[in-house]
Amino acid sequence: MKKLVFLIVFFGFVNASFAQIKVYSISNEELKVKENMYVYSLPKVVFQVKVNVATECFYPGPFAQYAEKYLIISDVKTEYSEFSDISNIEIIPKYITDFDASFVVQSKKEPKIYLNENGVISSYGVQIDSDDNLLLDSDLFSKSFEFSNFHFPLFTDLTVEKNFSNITDTTYKVVQIDSMYQKIPVYNTSITSKTFEQKAEEAANFILKIREEKFFLLAGMFEWENPPTELEFMVAKLEELEKEYLSLFIGKVEYKYQEYDFEIIPDGNVETQKVKLLNLHAEEPVQVYFELTKNQKHSKISNFYKNKANSTKANKPQGLYYRIPGNATIKVKVENVDYYKANVVVPQFGQIEYLPIKMFKNKKLKIIFNENYGSIQSIGNE
Repeated sequence: MKKLVFLIVFFGFVNASFAQIKVYSISNEELKVKENMYVYSLPKVVFQVKVNVATECFYPGPFAQYAEKYLIISDVKTEYSEFSDISNIEIIPKYITDFDASFVVQSKKEPKIYLNENGVISSYGVQIDSDDNLLLDSDLFSKSFEFSNFHFPLFTDLTVEKNFSNITDTTYKVVQIDSMYQKIPVYNTSITSKTFEQKAEEAANFILKIREEKFFLLAGMFEWENPPTELEFMVAKLEELEKEYLSLFIGKVEYKYQEYDFEIIPDGNVETQKVKLLNLHAEEPVQVYFELTKNQKHSKISNFYKNKANSTKANKPQGLYYRIPGNATIKVKVENVDYYKANVVVPQFGQIEYLPIKMFKNKKLKIIFNENYGSIQSIGNE
């Protein structure tokens, strides 16, 4: 009788010492599928890269070749050109399911494991609000570059004078008067379009006239006794008109902008990942790259866990798997110039580790995971 009681107590103790769950890697080929199995995953990051490009477009003025002759303005550009530059860079990390880091949980009862809507582990032993567990990091870099909405510039005010001029030709006809012949002039008037140079000269003269009127206003040389109440407004309008006509000689600069959107998934097997994004217009096109480089700050930790994994029997069940996230440096480069540089957390660059299976004997065990990184935020008994 005493032996029977001893055996009952002994087996009860042994059963109580067994963990409530067993966890296997989903890549375990020896794993047999059973009904009481549940799958969870760890997260990985995808970088959404938004690049805004502003392009400076120069349109030469229609009277550019006459700028020096009529306005004494030299070195005027006479050909269309473009120059592009990055105006804004935004990099947003998005956290998705890493199906290569998925695990199978085996338990006689339904385990107290809670997942988010993407199947990423959120907590064990306690249910939490997923929104409170997210760390939606975002990084924003802006390079100052002013530009307006693009529109095609039209040079419409080419002159303030009429476009036609009267040309009078004189011919003679011979008329006999008595016994004498006499030449009588005949005047023929025709209308013809002005030449391009004539229009350029008129536009230049109009600019000089605007400047003269502006000088009279600023010097107080009015045709009336009292100064106008809207003097500043009148001067501003004259300057605006002068600028518009001056562009007929020196050209106009307008800006257009484009937004490029990319998604880049860091490859955990590559030390440096370089992705070409786009080309920028310049005298010679230049290339824009996204560069992601692993940081080796946690190499000692990684070596420790690798040695630990090598000393563990293969395919042996463990407790819940989690991640120790890795770090990387991301850059957006134009040729060899860094337009953006930041250190970021990259979960898939880190080390996957597991909790001891014995921990899960504790029925009060509560674990909260970071849903973005797959790391452990807290472990408690209460």
